[in-house]
Amino acid sequence: MRRDAAVALLQGLVERPSPTGHVEDARRFLLDQLKGLGFAPEVDAAGNVKAQAGRGPVQVLLCGHLDTVPGGPAVKLEEGVLWGRGAVDAKGCLAAFVVAMHRLRASDALTLTLAAVPDEEGASAGAKHLASTEAPQFLVIGEPSGVDAVTLGYRGSVRLRFAVRGEEQHAGLPTPTPHDRLQAWWEGVRAWVQPYQGASLFHSASAVLLDLATERTPQGQLTARLDASVRMPPGFPVEEFLGFLRTTAAHHGALEVISVEQPYLGERDTPLVRAFVGAIRAQDRRPRLLRKTGTSDLNNLAPRLGVPGLAYGPGDSSLDHTPHERIEVAEFVESIDVLEDALRRLGAGGRGGAVQRLAPADVAVP
Repeated sequence: MRRDAAVALLQGLVERPSPTGHVEDARRFLLDQLKGLGFAPEVDAAGNVKAQAGRGPVQVLLCGHLDTVPGGPAVKLEEGVLWGRGAVDAKGCLAAFVVAMHRLRASDALTLTLAAVPDEEGASAGAKHLASTEAPQFLVIGEPSGVDAVTLGYRGSVRLRFAVRGEEQHAGLPTPTPHDRLQAWWEGVRAWVQPYQGASLFHSASAVLLDLATERTPQGQLTARLDASVRMPPGFPVEEFLGFLRTTAAHHGALEVISVEQPYLGERDTPLVRAFVGAIRAQDRRPRLLRKTGTSDLNNLAPRLGVPGLAYGPGDSSLDHTPHERIEVAEFVESIDVLEDALRRLGAGGRGGAVQRLAPADVAVP
């Protein structure tokens, strides 16, 4: 596939808005593009777009996501930069997967399976479904790492919603209001998390409020509600924390645990990492190993599949979810070369660069 066709594929994906739950237009576009490239794509029971290339013994799952968060800048291609929601997170990664697969479609060493999931920004049902239907030897997740880096780990997360109900009352009364009780419960959560602080942000827990709301009825009933995210490092006692949440919430209000993603940190010296390190060095770049403070489908799939995994893709992850999301076309194109080379190396037995002297660095992402 030529450079202009690869860029047109990426721009076409970005031009089709696909916030979680509304990915139909982007899914149809991707299916049409895959068919035009000679693939035989299908949509599975979870809404994942899947396609396969190669016929070799080394089996690799390339998992990207179609969905984005809402909003974003107007789509435009200007001076070698593509603006638009999803350009970085993570349609750039997904488009790079498609082009690299097309280049390797006749491989006798590799069998590549592409999965474009519809709800990575939501409950990750698509990725979790893949864990029950796929059995690869290696896993590559499409998330922005920069062309010269791979991501080995992400913190885990608990997304929760907590509500306290009560009656309206005069502000002069000493009785705690639903808002007081909501705040007291949340302060207890933050106090529980606070001791789990490590030498870096990746190895530390954090609790962040995402939304606060109040609902009132004409009958004088009041509901105070918060949405929050708690990020968890490797070694965090997830089940003990969930037990604390449920026990304390039962005495104060109503708790909904929206999602739980376990923390994940992969091994550094695997054939998969060596292949990517070698491919990055072949581009005359110095490879980097990253640990990110956010969460991705690497958390969901790698432990469930029990195989080596990492995340790779073009773009600056600090632009994720922002009104400034954009990607340099040159970086997108170079990432395809890295992917192709890394996968060829993996098919040849994982030959690549030594990783022992590369120290993982932490990167904060939304």
